[in-house]
Amino acid sequence: MAAVVLPLVALASVGVIVMGGVGPGSAAADAAGGDVLVEGLGWSPVVASAAGRAVGGAGARVPGCQARLALVAAVVEVEAAGGRGRSISPAGDTSPRLIGPTLDGTTPGTATIADTDGGRWDDDATWDHAVGIAQFLPSTWAASGIDGNGDGMADPHNVFDAIASQVAKLCRDGHPMATADDERRALFAYNPATWYVDRVMAEAARIQTMLDDAGAGSRAGIVVDRPGGGTVELATVRGITVAATIANRLEALLNAASAAGVELSGTGWRSTQRQAELRQENGCPDIYTAPPDTCRVPTAIPGTSMHEIGEAIDFTENGTTLTRSSTAFTWLATNATQYGFSNLPSEAWHWSVNGK
Repeated sequence: MAAVVLPLVALASVGVIVMGGVGPGSAAADAAGGDVLVEGLGWSPVVASAAGRAVGGAGARVPGCQARLALVAAVVEVEAAGGRGRSISPAGDTSPRLIGPTLDGTTPGTATIADTDGGRWDDDATWDHAVGIAQFLPSTWAASGIDGNGDGMADPHNVFDAIASQVAKLCRDGHPMATADDERRALFAYNPATWYVDRVMAEAARIQTMLDDAGAGSRAGIVVDRPGGGTVELATVRGITVAATIANRLEALLNAASAAGVELSGTGWRSTQRQAELRQENGCPDIYTAPPDTCRVPTAIPGTSMHEIGEAIDFTENGTTLTRSSTAFTWLATNATQYGFSNLPSEAWHWSVNGK
């Protein structure tokens, strides 16, 4: 964002969210349009990768979110010139740190915001500054910072963390991010200035044209490690991230459901680390050995879930988990097999390529 008006983002405190399994060292990741961002915008390949991963994981973090790579890239470009002029380490750390102007009210158009972080992120114990490539206020970062590179800490000066946090905020404020109106609503929440929204939307249109011309489109793919060895290429379809090999049939299924008046959303791929977290959350007696049916909610042992290879979807209807009495379940039971999806009998919401 331009230096004169900084993002006055103010989320309710929800604690720091830690998301793992998609950062450097745990996956070999590449944005489908990464070469466009690098060659067309002059971005570091690391920043381009961070943007692609954040978009690719949007549906997992905020179910149903359909964030566009072009829009996310436009926010990064307008806020921080894509990180140009900074050294970005392979792990995503920025040097020198990107710190916005002092928010002491003396610069026209800026707010007056006293220090909220003891100078931890902005090196100023008197006044706040927007920080990092996403230009979050320290107070907003404390409420909604995400660990996007899986190192156990949410750092606004790490581009994987910052862009993942930026995308999650856009998704929450403009959910489901399926239309231009959704995107404008999300951008206005990011910085409540009409000129800012117009500028980002114009930049997004320019970047989208570049992506389309390069054949990258708006679906940002990433490549992640497959449990047991190898990799899986992922793609995001209407907010659901799955293996790229099943993306077309998932899209066909979702379109057919919509035509029948059934609006499906849900989550697909998840990291092995997230699978382990779910096992803990669901009260499994032992994370790595207890059978799935011993958990409070049946949950596969890490390394064995079809979600970890992107070939399963947990469907929701209007944000509600499916039951066997759901309209969406009835539709899926009748139609899903023609698109190559089968239900796991013990879980009405779980559909995969092999029924497991």
